Amino acid sequence: MDKCLVYYTIGYNIEFLDILELSIKTLRLFEPTIDVLILCDKSMESECMKRLGTNIFIKTFDDSKKPQKASMHKLNVFDYEFINNYNIL
Repeated sequence: MDKCLVYYTIGYNIEFLDILELSIKTLRLFEPTIDVLILCDKSMESECMKRLGTNIFIKTFDDSKKPQKASMHKLNVFDYEFINNYNIL
């Protein structure tokens, strides 16, 4: 059986956390056991942990000064220490 990881990035603007929360809740309706990784700014880590629930993994980065920098966090998904445990990203 393939092991799947879904990852999201968030940074620069905390207002996007509402959308992220909704997306993860919707995903879990259809795939309750899927692993979720959040790539986020350090300043958003505690709010992500509080609002996004359990069974998520969080990797933090220095706070983004621009939206483009926050979006670039996704390039670091391959630096996640357990990335090789997954067949599907």
